[in-house]
Amino acid sequence: MLTVKFNKKGPYAYSAHLDLLRSLIRGIRRSDIPASYSTGFNPHMNIFLTPPMPIGIESEAEYMTVDAGLTPEEFIERFNRFVPSCISAAAAYRVSKNPNLAAVISSAQYSLSGITQSALKKHIACGITVSKFKDGQEIVRDAAPDVLGVINGKTPSVLLSFGNKRNLRIDLFINALENLSGKKITAVKTAAFVNDINVDDYLKQPNLCIVP
Repeated sequence: MLTVKFNKKGPYAYSAHLDLLRSLIRGIRRSDIPASYSTGFNPHMNIFLTPPMPIGIESEAEYMTVDAGLTPEEFIERFNRFVPSCISAAAAYRVSKNPNLAAVISSAQYSLSGITQSALKKHIACGITVSKFKDGQEIVRDAAPDVLGVINGKTPSVLLSFGNKRNLRIDLFINALENLSGKKITAVKTAAFVNDINVDDYLKQPNLCIVP
């Protein structure tokens, strides 16, 4: 079994979660990768993705787990030959069982463009509310509990709650920042975490990783 880190960029950033899943399955089939299938009347490929991203947000840290009888290097080489570069595989890890990342991922890091680090910190310190419409009504909530930190670097980065337990959608966060700053802001997801552990490191833990 392999867990594969892949990109979601360009036109694929606008693909819905199920459309992305179909594209990945087509790529695996075209690559002649020996993936396992479920049993029953309508068998489907055993492939598991991380929680869905909002439409229009690019990512460098998406993950899929596939029961495939290849080494990580073989999978990456075959897969990348038959898929567009905007969903290419960047790394792969042999795991002893499905890590169920959709259930355990708790946060994600996003690199932001169009805002300075000082302005980002100022807006967060002053308080940010996000809103969305559901059943025709606007729902407004305080974003503070789900803004987990600002990461220093060449470009401003923010750590937000992400996953099935708590989730601050990055598109709603960006909309709130744009309303406060009056500027166009874009984001790229650059990392995901299980508690405080980067998923890449989490997958290397002895209870999950199979050393070749």
